[in-house]
Amino acid sequence: MARLYDDRTRSTWISYEESKTQVMAQNLKINILAQDKTKQAFNGIRGRLDKLKSAVFSVKGALVGIGAGVVVKSFIDTGRSIEDLSVRLNNYLVVHKRVQKHLM
Repeated sequence: MARLYDDRTRSTWISYEESKTQVMAQNLKINILAQDKTKQAFNGIRGRLDKLKSAVFSVKGALVGIGAGVVVKSFIDTGRSIEDLSVRLNNYLVVHKRVQKHLM
């Protein structure tokens, strides 16, 4: 049973079903607006995540640099230790030869 409904914006008489369709169309517009806001929110979150990702890679790069520095320092310290050991061994051998000469 169709009733007539006065749509004041158009100044004409429309059926109830037609007015219901108009209300649904208005609701659809609201839903689309909500989706657009959601898209903006997700884009904002994506932007923040990209910044976080670049910060993490920056920290990761710094840690790799520090690790490389530690490895290089370790190599230098090992080289110094080997050189010191070589000098000590050479001194020992020189002293050992002198002692052998005096004993013979």
